[in-house]
Amino acid sequence: MKLTTHGDKRRYYRFRVDRWYGGVATADVIGCNFRCVFCWSRSRDPNTPGKLTRPEEVAEKLYELCMRRRVRQVRVSGAEPTIAWFEHMLKAAKIIVSDYKLHFILETNGVLIGLDRRLARSIADLASMGSIEVRVSIKGAKPETFERITLVDRRYWYVQVEALRTLIEEGLKPGDEVYPALMMSFDRDEDIRKFIRMLSEIHPALVENLDPEYVILYPHVRERLRRVGIKPLRFFKPGEPLPEWMI
Repeated sequence: MKLTTHGDKRRYYRFRVDRWYGGVATADVIGCNFRCVFCWSRSRDPNTPGKLTRPEEVAEKLYELCMRRRVRQVRVSGAEPTIAWFEHMLKAAKIIVSDYKLHFILETNGVLIGLDRRLARSIADLASMGSIEVRVSIKGAKPETFERITLVDRRYWYVQVEALRTLIEEGLKPGDEVYPALMMSFDRDEDIRKFIRMLSEIHPALVENLDPEYVILYPHVRERLRRVGIKPLRFFKPGEPLPEWMI
């Protein structure tokens, strides 16, 4: 198995500009603490080919993409960016927001933030340096769904939700600097409504800014779901036009 981190380096397999968020420079990182059966990304596998990259190099590559393609925001995608947070990603993010004055989007499953308040505090400090947003992707509307689709113990569903609460307590503005996404492909409407009520108890702005997620049935995703016997209730097909709010 290849190392996904080494010292202050983290392994990446590509840098690109993508259409999401209206155009965003993207670094695809390797290595995740979930094993989501619906995941589109091959980079969750630690054996994915890639290069160990220093935080300064990551920031520079993203900046160059922004200048070349005339976008002003960046993200790290494909796997979990909070792994080696203090050793690597926080250093890159500080350069991005403070030196390059770009908007930094942190897409995370939130578990490491929910387990360690120091991460939330450092993210709040980062927000004081420049423009950021944290998108916490909740994997299912209830713990049972979470366990079935992530192959991770259901108690960590609560940790994901706790990450939202902790980030708000540390000073991030709900709905603006921090907001939830919810994978909605595998839950009944009733369970989704219950989840939304729970979010409203944390802060109403989280409901107003909830970002729905749905499975896109790429061939490798369809095959992975077939192997484990899970059928999504809601999904999009590759090439099918996506709603404007998903882009």
